[in-house]
Amino acid sequence: TNATDLTDIANHPYICLAAGNVATAGALQTNIDMENGAIETYTDICYYSNNIDDITYKKAAEILGDEKIHLSTLLKYKNNINKTI
Repeated sequence: TNATDLTDIANHPYICLAAGNVATAGALQTNIDMENGAIETYTDICYYSNNIDDITYKKAAEILGDEKIHLSTLLKYKNNINKTI
């Protein structure tokens, strides 16, 4: 699958993959950047909904936890790649 196909499938404004073949390390960094953006967004949602909208806060906090796990996993992958370069 090339980057254009992934962009077409995802169809999300924050996904800006380069056209053509994308190296694993580059694609990984793109994913790390997107996870950091998601963490920032859900952190803001938690901040602004806390003590105002309990349902939104709880769901955003749940998603935020998932995003942090995703980021941790991606950073482990990146560390492993860097060890082999």
